[in-house]
Amino acid sequence: MNPLTITGASGFVGTRLTQVLDERKRTYITLSHRLGASVRPPIQPGSAVIHLAGLAHRMNKHSEGDLEAYRDANVRWSLQVAKLAVECGASRFIYVSTIKVNGERTDKTPFTAQDSPNPRGPYALSKWEAEQGLSEICAAANLEFMVVRPPLIYGPGVKGNLNRLMRLIASGLPLPFGSAFGVRSMISATNLSDFLLYLTDLEEGAVVPSKQSSIREKLEPWGYPIFLPSDIHLSTVNLIRALAEKMGKPAKLIPIPSFFFRPTRLYNRLFSSLSVDPRECMEIGWKNRVTADEALGEMVQSFRFSHAHA
Repeated sequence: MNPLTITGASGFVGTRLTQVLDERKRTYITLSHRLGASVRPPIQPGSAVIHLAGLAHRMNKHSEGDLEAYRDANVRWSLQVAKLAVECGASRFIYVSTIKVNGERTDKTPFTAQDSPNPRGPYALSKWEAEQGLSEICAAANLEFMVVRPPLIYGPGVKGNLNRLMRLIASGLPLPFGSAFGVRSMISATNLSDFLLYLTDLEEGAVVPSKQSSIREKLEPWGYPIFLPSDIHLSTVNLIRALAEKMGKPAKLIPIPSFFFRPTRLYNRLFSSLSVDPRECMEIGWKNRVTADEALGEMVQSFRFSHAHA
């Protein structure tokens, strides 16, 4: 197994990833954002780097003025980590980007790894810029480079909209989302962590085994493999029903017409679809570690525990 270096280990996904590593008794090194430019982190030669660190998406950070903050965290820091990885002789660099690089919504067909990027807003743009910059650094140094663009990530300790949604369900109040049938792809933090570790353990050349490989042909537009992992595809309505069932609460849904939400930022998240095609993940032999039902149950259990002890 390749030695591992992880950035963003204290974040939502990083916390679950290190838990999985501890469960498997695998050693790893974490790289802090606070390291000075003169300090060389202990990235071992031949190691795989999983780069999770960055500034997460915020619904209230959409202005052009926020772009520089995103670039500092998501572009400049990422390029610094890649340069250090090259200097230390790492063998593989795995960058966790976002499905928002593909766009904000899908219509009849899900996003694929071959779709042209269509980043909207400063967050998505910064992640796309990071992908391009990292690709150049890794290509020049012959450092194997992979990109993972996850959709919405869920699991124990989740924050943001999913946490707010569980709070609303727990309140028992009627929810005006009965017409929210847009389908969203999601992946649990557990399955995403397992997939990232699966990528680190692949033999060299496993993703691009030959010039005749069907996978290689799919990489040609960008020159590096892109993966869109997911483990569940649910509408907001069905997600609320699934969560309410696990919480032992009734799903009180009122079918408010979608046009009432159109002036708000919630419109796309509730009524538009954003689905992905994870076939590249399957083609390299990966399977979900846990079922979506198990993962949703873990998330609800964690939510109930945290609120019982709040």
